[in-house]
Amino acid sequence: MYSTDQLQSDLSLKLGPVLSKQTRNAVVERVELRLVMEWRQRRAPKHLPGSLLSQTVVSVLRDYSDERELTKGVADSLRRSHVLYALSQEALEFKQSTDRNPVELSGDGFDALPGILEWLVEWYPRLGSGSTRHRTPHYTGEPRTDRWHTLRGDAGPMPKTLLRRVITDHHTVLVRDDTVDGANIEVRLEPVERWDPIPFDNDIYVRSVSRAFAGRPNYEHLTRYSTQWVYFALAGQDTVRVSDLVAMTTQCLRRVDAVASLRWAIIAKNLTPAALVAEIQGMLEWPAPRLKFESDAAADMRTSQQMLPGS
Repeated sequence: MYSTDQLQSDLSLKLGPVLSKQTRNAVVERVELRLVMEWRQRRAPKHLPGSLLSQTVVSVLRDYSDERELTKGVADSLRRSHVLYALSQEALEFKQSTDRNPVELSGDGFDALPGILEWLVEWYPRLGSGSTRHRTPHYTGEPRTDRWHTLRGDAGPMPKTLLRRVITDHHTVLVRDDTVDGANIEVRLEPVERWDPIPFDNDIYVRSVSRAFAGRPNYEHLTRYSTQWVYFALAGQDTVRVSDLVAMTTQCLRRVDAVASLRWAIIAKNLTPAALVAEIQGMLEWPAPRLKFESDAAADMRTSQQMLPGS
């Protein structure tokens, strides 16, 4: 059953940090208008194949980003959303003008990385010149696989406080350079920063990780296990910098699921499609060790000899 509220909720989950509510509403309007035109009805049909709706959203996001009256910031956010939403599907569809087979985003997604790169260049031809870099792994053999047993509820404790770096102002600094004749004086602005403590909110963090895994097989389990792995890696630290939490999560997702890792990077690193090309190339050239979660829970890992997160 299709409903406007359901589509709104789906876009909010997958694109919330990238698109403003106003732009998301405009996307929903365009999707429903296209469905009305294609189905020749007065309103969007109530029963739709999920794949058809998904491909309509992907197409609308891409077409919307090319509208001339948009500001550069909105156009860039729509392009990022186009890639972000497409990566939440079971397969990536090439343009209708080509007869290439879809890129199946099955398993953990690592085998699909070359296809994802081709899909990006197909939709964004200007990226083609930058996608020809050498993509052979820098070492031979398969990446090692580490297996981690989930815990029976005794995972590492959550941090209590996050430290967020905030730039409050800039002040003028005079820099004297005595290495050149005449002792050159340079004037420059340096940032004034502070570290703001904020309470750690588990719900917000889990939601951000689940957004990366949205559309992946067993995404709820992967979200729970990944956040548990990060908590154990940070165990013993009541106060954690936001950047450290993001970095540890990036490390985890890069080893667990390639597609979720790319979706996380688009938001956490504010990557454009062009920057995502370099991200994929890096994952192909420097494959990370794989991380598998064992389904059977283990005892308290603090008293065992099993592999610890971050080791």
